[in-house]
Amino acid sequence: MFKRLLHISPRALLQTRGTSTDPKLSSVFRDIKSYLRYAKAKGLSPLSTVFRGTLYEMSAMEVLRRDLKIQNLSHVGGAFDNGLDLIGSWSLSGRVAPEYVDLDVKPATRTVLGTRVTPLLTRNLLQDVRVIVQCKAYTQKITAATVRELAGTYQFVVHRVEKNRTLFLLVAPVGMTPQGMAQTNRSNFPIIYVRIEESVPVSTRLNKGDEYDPRNYPLGKMIAFYCNPYARTLLEGLTVVADSKKIVVASENSEV
Repeated sequence: MFKRLLHISPRALLQTRGTSTDPKLSSVFRDIKSYLRYAKAKGLSPLSTVFRGTLYEMSAMEVLRRDLKIQNLSHVGGAFDNGLDLIGSWSLSGRVAPEYVDLDVKPATRTVLGTRVTPLLTRNLLQDVRVIVQCKAYTQKITAATVRELAGTYQFVVHRVEKNRTLFLLVAPVGMTPQGMAQTNRSNFPIIYVRIEESVPVSTRLNKGDEYDPRNYPLGKMIAFYCNPYARTLLEGLTVVADSKKIVVASENSEV
């Protein structure tokens, strides 16, 4: 049933979730500001795991919009999120790498882990790519076990015919263990690992009420970006990182 969510617009998706007539009490969050307004109205403790986790999801959503230009994102976290935090689509029509502009030669279809993968550039880029996002506000590095869990989530929410048009973004403020990186590379579906700093308060001594002021939570930086072999093949010939000079675009043998 949840697979149908990948085929409807973000606006329709938001309409499927419970909302309140009072914007301060709406459980649909579009950014850090809307979440902090909700948290204040509900009296949520800024020290709680739920507060920190949801705040990170909102921060990640804003950073993905800013740095990767994924504008069409909606928050779907909650009791019935099926392992997803954000869902949306990504326009890649203006991302053709300079070396492929005005050339008839396109990236070739390749075999990745036994699966034939055709780069998106050889197809119709006018159709947006679907994006599903899982955020992990971890303090320890991502392990192989966490990456293996992604496979079950991906298979559950993505129909096999959409596999080559649906990217799974794993977002966390920490790096990966060597085993986690190896498992990512062995995964037979497109994973993009994005390392984004948490939005931490500008001061540890905020006055009462200030802990819900969005001005005290500056957006974290996107500090690393890594595509596994499957995702790298799909995105061959495309430039997806807005400003790679400020971001570590990791290779298969490097750490993120």
